[in-house]
Amino acid sequence: MKPNDVIVIFVSDIHLQSKVPPLRYNEEDWFAAMARPLKTLCEVADAYHAPVVCAGDIFTRWNSSPELINFALENLPDGMYAIPGQHDLPEHSVDEITRSAFWTLVMCGKIRPIGKCMRIRESPAVWVSGFAYGAAIEQFPSSEPARNAFHIAVAHEYVWIPGHQFDTADKSMNLRNVVTRAYEGKWLGYDAVVFGDNHNGFITKVYNTPVINCGALMRRHSNEIDYRPFFGLMHADGTISKHYLPIDDDKVMALAKAEAAEVSELDTEKLFDEMRTLSGKAYDFGTAIQRFLDREQICPDVAQILHSAIEESHVSEVSE
Repeated sequence: MKPNDVIVIFVSDIHLQSKVPPLRYNEEDWFAAMARPLKTLCEVADAYHAPVVCAGDIFTRWNSSPELINFALENLPDGMYAIPGQHDLPEHSVDEITRSAFWTLVMCGKIRPIGKCMRIRESPAVWVSGFAYGAAIEQFPSSEPARNAFHIAVAHEYVWIPGHQFDTADKSMNLRNVVTRAYEGKWLGYDAVVFGDNHNGFITKVYNTPVINCGALMRRHSNEIDYRPFFGLMHADGTISKHYLPIDDDKVMALAKAEAAEVSELDTEKLFDEMRTLSGKAYDFGTAIQRFLDREQICPDVAQILHSAIEESHVSEVSE
């Protein structure tokens, strides 16, 4: 095997959705547009005979339509290994996963949920440990399996590095702050760490351990208009590189029009998901909105509207 042979492919935040996102209103066939990057992913995986690992958010909604589930069954890579992101989970709870479209794909054998210390390749040996949305990455258990293999952590957690974050990103989620210790010269004992959730992808190193945040597989929001989607290729020498997706056939709206369309199409359903956790106090309302802003990475105009709502809720609480 040559040093640069691809042994694993990393992807995340596919965000399949039936409804055309405002940025892509000019697409004549939105399902055909979603199929294009998935076709590239499948072709590359087949060319290298490499397993595909997804770090969460296959769907935008956990209760996706039968039409969209059928699309996923037809177009996702066969046997893809995956963890659920918050969008894949009812009430963002992994305990409710069996109610989800994600689990339908599991039941159909289309995807394989990633457990702990799960072997996905024989030669070279590759093991993955999955940490679904809400689960903290645990240190690698050095006693299992044998250390003469690649061991990869896969997590759905918003982390960022400078230049790859939204303006209000939580400073505590800066990758350098997330990493708390090294193990035998490697971060938490893994040979690579894969993240999903942040749609602005990047590849870096921590304690000489390759780290990839896969980013969004397709452009859907106005703040992604200049973004070039990619998926990650892990090579036999342990390095990770980007495979950029062709975007020449994408039909995107002008930035101003896309932003205006997003303002008029505020996704209240996702916001209501946050509201269901409230205790009824105004500061809880503000917290829910802020969580929504942090998670959805929405355009500035929408963020301003919701920040104004936060301020009004605090004023109301004081006046009471």
